[in-house]
Amino acid sequence: MFVTQHRRKRQDGSEYRYWVLKRVVWDKKLKKNRQEYVSYIGPGAKPVLSLSKAKAICKKTGLTLHHLDSVKRLKITD
Repeated sequence: MFVTQHRRKRQDGSEYRYWVLKRVVWDKKLKKNRQEYVSYIGPGAKPVLSLSKAKAICKKTGLTLHHLDSVKRLKITD
């Protein structure tokens, strides 16, 4: 799994930046890797999750906290 930053342009021209958690999945039909959306992390300069939000993501997606701890650039705070 990995963390990516996405950007959307608002109508007034300013940018809205937010972080998303993704994973790489092998697609048998296409015979290549593709990126699959896992969860929305939120806006901010760096990808930071509170422990309660990390547990909620784990419960929703079926992951463990160990999986989220091993993601590069993602910080989980108490």
